[in-house]
Amino acid sequence: MMIIHTAGFLKTKDSIYNIGSDEVYLKFVCEVFHPAVRYDKGYWKEFLVAINKLLQNDGYEIYPAEKISNRDVYGWRIYQQEDNTLFIPYSQRNAKDIKSKKDSIVHKAESERSNLSISGAI
Repeated sequence: MMIIHTAGFLKTKDSIYNIGSDEVYLKFVCEVFHPAVRYDKGYWKEFLVAINKLLQNDGYEIYPAEKISNRDVYGWRIYQQEDNTLFIPYSQRNAKDIKSKKDSIVHKAESERSNLSISGAI
């Protein structure tokens, strides 16, 4: 069965259903993946990934919102693309600045040492 959602209508091979807003459609999609109706041995996870890719183009995503009997129950939310999914430690992200500060501290210490030795303090 092919399902197409356009302008608030859900179209299958044989029928067209008026489902209204995006919110109603998203709730419907979440119910399709509810543990009470999904076939866990089937391809539902692949369908979820494919539908999520399509929904993300429109700014939404389906995500595990809660659990029932240790099985995910899905909800929907506004999709926010993460710019940086890889954590990079502060010291690596700012290595250039840290090195330049260390260099300036080393130069300052060497300068003070030479000033002290010139004045005879060392």
